[in-house]
Amino acid sequence: MQISLRTSAIAIAAMAFSALCGCQGYEAEGEGEGDDAAEDVGEAEQALGTTLPIQANYTPGQVALNGKKYYNFAMTKYSVYTVTMVPGYTNQDPDLYTSNSSAISMNNYQCRPFLGKGKVETCIFQAPFTGTNYIMINGATAANFGIRVTSP
Repeated sequence: MQISLRTSAIAIAAMAFSALCGCQGYEAEGEGEGDDAAEDVGEAEQALGTTLPIQANYTPGQVALNGKKYYNFAMTKYSVYTVTMVPGYTNQDPDLYTSNSSAISMNNYQCRPFLGKGKVETCIFQAPFTGTNYIMINGATAANFGIRVTSP
C-alpha cells in the first residue's frame, strides 16, 4: 500500500510540474497517449530498476530488440541533471526516456530525444522536487549502450 501511495504522489507531482513549468528541458510528447494501459502498468512495476550514481563514468548496459532496461537516480529540488545515453555501435538504436514518475513507459515520459540509430541521446532538466527520477532504455534494435547521470 505504501508503494502505491508513493507512486501516486510522484505521478501527481510530475503532472503538476508538466502543467506549470512549461517543461523546462522536457519534451511533453508522449504523455497521455497511452493506447495500452495494462502495458503501462506492467512497465511501471519494473520501473524502479538499477540505481545510478551521479558521476562522469558511463554504466554499461545491454537491451534486446523491443526489450526495456530501467534505471533511477536520486535528485535534489532545483538541481540540474543531464542524462546521457551512448549506443555501442552506429547501427544500434537504444532509445532514452526519462520521467519523474515511476510509471515511465513509451507512452508516459517527460523527455525522449528521438534521434535514431547510433546517436547519443541526452535529456537535461531541472528537478521539480527532491525525489527520484526514472530512466527507461527501449531497444528499438538490440543494443549495447552506456548510460550516465551528471550534475554540475
